[in-house]
Amino acid sequence: MTGLQESPSPKPFEQSSKVGRVVVSLMAYEPEKIILFGSVARGDDDEYSDVDLIIVKETETRFIQRQVDATNLVPRDISVDIFVYTPKEFQKMIEDNSPFIERVLADGIILYENAP
Repeated sequence: MTGLQESPSPKPFEQSSKVGRVVVSLMAYEPEKIILFGSVARGDDDEYSDVDLIIVKETETRFIQRQVDATNLVPRDISVDIFVYTPKEFQKMIEDNSPFIERVLADGIILYENAP
C-alpha cells in the first residue's frame, strides 16, 4: 500500500494554477500517470519552489531524453524538476524500496492517471 493520494478536492489544482498549467501542458506527452511530490505536494513551498513531478509513461526513449522532452512542454515561466519512468522502471523502484520512491509515495499526490 502506498501513501499516494488523489489530488485533494478541498484544494484542487486548478488549470490556472502553476501546477494546473504544468499538468495541462504535459497532456501532449501522453502520460499514463503524473505524480506531484516535494514541497508543493506537502504544502510547504514558497515562491522559489519548483514543481517536482514523476511521469509514468510507456516509452523506449532514453532516460535523459525523456526528461528533456517533458520539460520542453512546460511553460518557460514555471520551474520544474521532472523524472520520467516506464511503468516497469517505476514498479521496480517500488519493489527495490528505493529511498527516493519511498519519499514520493509518502507525500506524493496523483494529479493525473489515465484509467484503462
